[in-house]
Amino acid sequence: MNSIESSSADQKHEVPRDFSGAVALVKSLIETRTFRKEKLELNAIKVALDLIGETIASPSGSFERLEGVSILGKAAEVSVPISKEVGPILQNVLELELPQTGEWGNANDRKYLAKGIEFSTAHWIGRYAAVELARSDIAEKLARDAWAGLAMGHAENLADLLREIARALTEQLSQYGNPADLTYRKLMRISEALATSLPTADLPPGDGFGKAFSLLVRPAGGSKGTETKRLREEAAIKVLDFLLQILRLRFESIYDPDFYRAVGAIRGWWSPARPPKEVEQIADRIAVLAVRGLHFWARQGIKSKAVRLAMVGGLGAARVNTIAGGVVSADPSLTPEISNWLATGQELPEIQSNDSVKAINEHNLDELLARLLLAINNQDGGARALTVAAQIIEAFEPTQAATLRASAGRLELIEQWAAAIGRMRNLEVQGLAGEVVQYDPAIHDIASVAQLGLPVRIVTPSVVKVADRRASIIIVKAIVEEK
Repeated sequence: MNSIESSSADQKHEVPRDFSGAVALVKSLIETRTFRKEKLELNAIKVALDLIGETIASPSGSFERLEGVSILGKAAEVSVPISKEVGPILQNVLELELPQTGEWGNANDRKYLAKGIEFSTAHWIGRYAAVELARSDIAEKLARDAWAGLAMGHAENLADLLREIARALTEQLSQYGNPADLTYRKLMRISEALATSLPTADLPPGDGFGKAFSLLVRPAGGSKGTETKRLREEAAIKVLDFLLQILRLRFESIYDPDFYRAVGAIRGWWSPARPPKEVEQIADRIAVLAVRGLHFWARQGIKSKAVRLAMVGGLGAARVNTIAGGVVSADPSLTPEISNWLATGQELPEIQSNDSVKAINEHNLDELLARLLLAINNQDGGARALTVAAQIIEAFEPTQAATLRASAGRLELIEQWAAAIGRMRNLEVQGLAGEVVQYDPAIHDIASVAQLGLPVRIVTPSVVKVADRRASIIIVKAIVEEK
């Protein structure tokens, strides 16, 4: 057929007089794959799109509004030019909230309804999509994914979204008498749909996220019969996988105690028995991420006690303590107090001691350090003496000289560290070996009998502890001899 014949054929479309005729015309073009860009210039098509738009914008609760959005959503999938034409129409006519689908349409109709609503930014869309996601049929995967994307794209946070889904799901299940098999299947499908949209959604967890998730899984809490054993396990795996994904993508949810209570509620589906191995494996992975979060704050000296307590309640004390113990053993930078709390959840017992015992221990430590300072202060030995000896013998014993020089270097480091410790304890060496002073039995030790004030020579200096605004305390007396 040449272009003249094609143009002539296009003119044969009758101008629709009502909504039904407009829908029929657009449907026929889509089904025959003749809805091309040039068709948009035809008067019949323009009238049809106007009629559909007017019906969608009407304040009635008619299902015709749903049909109109669905057919335009389907038309938008035909080509980019068609999408550019119907997109603004949908954006302008969707100010008023649509009626919920209920029993309207089939799976394809509801899928394209969601596609059509995607063009709008109206305030009601987030709540509407959340309700449709909760009520969607088990087999409607494409529509469900579209509703999940819409709901996440218009919600302020995950907590609000989950509360709306939980409310709609509870209402629907109560209408059917809360059947266990339907409950588990619904939870699986909802978790899968939300998990698909979560990676690309810029949506924070929000306040009360853990409580909202608990509301979502609550309808399955009492369904523990053997007839639902397989479905219960599959649902738990899907829901826990979604929670694990949230932990990875929304790190702040790690510090929500209610998050772990939600995990505990799912594991409680088997109470008092233990959940299956596959379910516990996912719980292990959640626990690993959770303990890493506690460890992050513990390294800053912060104890998230409420979070750890909730982790133990939801995941089990043995699991949390085992994982935390491994983390603690691999991180020597943690203080003993923080390490013990992270690994066991318990505080270290306070060491009971009285002031007198503490003072004695402090004095004994100071005396040991004082002896060390005097040992390294000996002018007859030490690093300097070894260095001089190495220089003397280097000409005829170079190997031994090198050994002495290396020993001198190590000894010099020891002297530096000892001096640093002494400064930390406010210890000072007073006096010089060979210095002549007046004998005072309060600060000097002498082997012979000497009178007070007698000139004596210092053999070994004294060590004192310098105290602010107080007299210095003698730790080790100076050893002297008669001049």
